[in-house]
Amino acid sequence: MENSCKNEIIALRDQFCKHYDLGHGRRQAVLFPQAVHFRRGGAWREIDNSLIETEDAGRRVWRNRDNPMQATFARDAGASAPVRIEYGGHSVEWGFVHGGAQAGEARLAAIEAAAQAVLPEKLYAGMRYEGICPGIEARYTLEGLSCKEDIAVESREAMEYTSIWIRSNDLRFVMAQDGGVEARLDDQPVFRFVPPTASDSAGLTDV
Repeated sequence: MENSCKNEIIALRDQFCKHYDLGHGRRQAVLFPQAVHFRRGGAWREIDNSLIETEDAGRRVWRNRDNPMQATFARDAGASAPVRIEYGGHSVEWGFVHGGAQAGEARLAAIEAAAQAVLPEKLYAGMRYEGICPGIEARYTLEGLSCKEDIAVESREAMEYTSIWIRSNDLRFVMAQDGGVEARLDDQPVFRFVPPTASDSAGLTDV
C-alpha cells in the first residue's frame, strides 16, 4: 500500500510507522503490521527489497536493494549455493541436493496484488527458478525482513528431487519444538525456518 500523498515527513519515521503531510495543517500517521524502516547511521531508512542485478564473487546475482537482511539469488539456478540470506554478519545458504546442469535461470516473479495492498510496494519482491531440478520450480518471496520459499512439484515422481541442503558461516542448526529449524549463535536464534506445509492442486494443506 502506497499513500497517494507523497509528502512523507521523514523526520517522524519509526520502525513501523510513516507520517504524511496532507496540506492545510493536516497530517496522517500510517501504522503497519510489520517493520517498514530500519535504523542505519542514526537515521530511519526504508526497507527496499527491490531486486537489482549485480556481481558476487564472479557470478551474476539478484540482490535486494536496501535491507539489514540481505538476500542474494544466483542468476544460474545450478550454482553451488543459489540462495543466501545474511543478517548482522551471519549467513545461511541453501540449495537443492539434486540441482545441477539441468537447472534454469532465475527470473523475477510478480507479487500478488492482494499482498501489496497491506504493505508498501518496496517491501515485496519475488524470484523463481524454473527447472531447478527435474519437475521442480522454486519460488522465493521477500516480504519485509523475511523470505518465503515455495516449491512447486509437477508430479509424484518429481518428489524425489525436493531434498534441500543448508549451511551457515558460523551458526549451528537446531530443531525447534514446533518442527521448525533455528540457526543459532550460542543459544540465540539469528534465523528461523518455520515448519513446512504442503498443499495439493485442490488446495488441501498438510503440515
